[in-house]
Amino acid sequence: ALETDTGNAAEYYWERAELYFDNKEYLKALEDYEKLIELGLEEEISEDECYLTCLDYKNSDKTIETLSEQLEKNPTVEDYTQRAYLYELQENYEKAFADISSAISLDPSNSELHTCRAELCREIEKYDYSQAIEKSPEKYEFYHDRAECYVRNGEYEKAEADYNKAVEIEASEYPYSARAGFYQNLDCFEEALEDYNKAIELCPEYE
Repeated sequence: ALETDTGNAAEYYWERAELYFDNKEYLKALEDYEKLIELGLEEEISEDECYLTCLDYKNSDKTIETLSEQLEKNPTVEDYTQRAYLYELQENYEKAFADISSAISLDPSNSELHTCRAELCREIEKYDYSQAIEKSPEKYEFYHDRAECYVRNGEYEKAEADYNKAVEIEASEYPYSARAGFYQNLDCFEEALEDYNKAIELCPEYE
């Protein structure tokens, strides 16, 4: 816990900033980090990676412009990688992917770049499903498929929320069996059993 003359206020600001950050609301997070600086925590905040990321996001348009000018004159792995990082912060995944691919073409043996591109592929997949959900929120399949993306990334709370939404939209055998499998893999026996029982009950062959 943070010990300051402001009581619990600093801790609450920090926790809310992290919540905003996790939700990719970087400017809102930055406001809370700046409030923490006002409360006397400049030394702690100045080295916080989330705060530094929020600053990068705030200045991303200007920095991207500068990097683009540099890349036109002298393409480098470092500049392509930095611009890709900023595009990813802006959720412009196609441009981020293109920049990482350009960096790989300059340094094809760099394993870290290949890892970055693989991670971007997963982000693109989640983003595409999110866009599909926004356009067709009534289709449970999109929630199910995004849940599987979350599982592959280890984001189990988000995955559970999407599995729950799929069941809410389409209370049939398949969404229940999918959620049952999710619970089973997490060793949640009671929840898995309940969903498997429901899937069997809803199965057309059930008698």
